[in-house]
Amino acid sequence: MREDNKIIFTGPVGAGKTSAISALSDTPIIATDAAASDMTLNRKGYTTVAMDYGTLNLDAQTKVHLYGTPGQERFDFMWDILTTGGLGLILMLDNTRP
Repeated sequence: MREDNKIIFTGPVGAGKTSAISALSDTPIIATDAAASDMTLNRKGYTTVAMDYGTLNLDAQTKVHLYGTPGQERFDFMWDILTTGGLGLILMLDNTRP
């Protein structure tokens, strides 16, 4: 029997959620990046607007679904959607920003 698990990556804009999921995923990730149009533009040109998604196969029977939340507060409605049914949460922070 196959076991699927869900891990959520969350944190502020620019913390590295998309990069972490890209590094861990066994498949090309689905990213919903769009050109930044607010103060995020000062930090980076693109930002996640819905979610990032990738998968990690631990073995033949165990798959981990990796979801990244958008960092901007205006997309916080996605947080409840993405965290439902999650097994764990990874909080990403940018230690270069006080």
